Amino acid sequence: MDKVFLTPEEYSKRSGLKVDHVRWLCRTGQLENIRTEGGAQYSHYKIPIRELTKFEDQKSLDNGSYEALLKENERLRTILNMIVKMIEQIDGGIAK
Repeated sequence: MDKVFLTPEEYSKRSGLKVDHVRWLCRTGQLENIRTEGGAQYSHYKIPIRELTKFEDQKSLDNGSYEALLKENERLRTILNMIVKMIEQIDGGIAK
């Protein structure tokens, strides 16, 4: 019997996308998936095999570009966290 669902790892191998990116696509709802109960910190994603065609027409990033994108994402996240802390300090000062 043919498989109906793929794990993120299986989807990654077949699609050429990194596993972390596949999980992110699942988390953000860009890939249809079913979540099953996982261990202490993870749920497990099951992706319908028909989702393999979803990104066929889109070019995927090469590893270097993907890594650069992750670094930029982390840099922006750090900046946003600093802004949130500054706003909290200002709000705390006004409330006094």
